Amino acid sequence: MDLLTGFTSDPRQRLTFSTADGDPVTFTFVFSRQQKGWFYDVEFGEFSANGMRLALHRNALTAHRHLIPFGLTVLSNQKFEPQTIDALSNGSVSLYLLNADDLDEVQAIIDGV
Repeated sequence: MDLLTGFTSDPRQRLTFSTADGDPVTFTFVFSRQQKGWFYDVEFGEFSANGMRLALHRNALTAHRHLIPFGLTVLSNQKFEPQTIDALSNGSVSLYLLNADDLDEVQAIIDGV
């Protein structure tokens, strides 16, 4: 599990991170003032998912777990989803890229096993 860094308070950010195998994963984060929240797209090889709201979750990409070898954990010290433009850059919200080893453990927690 790797902490994702490099965020700014820009309303649109495109960042590329590496999986544990060194493969690039590109996220595009967009802040919506009207909806008071962050949305994101993710690209990995031929896989893409678009327009997802960034909400607190142990694996926000769990619906795609059979298609991609990683996940995304979204945590906050405020106990609610990111609602400000600086939430990603000021540390109130932390994003972690889960590796394949983390996925089984996190999925067991989600499933209540």
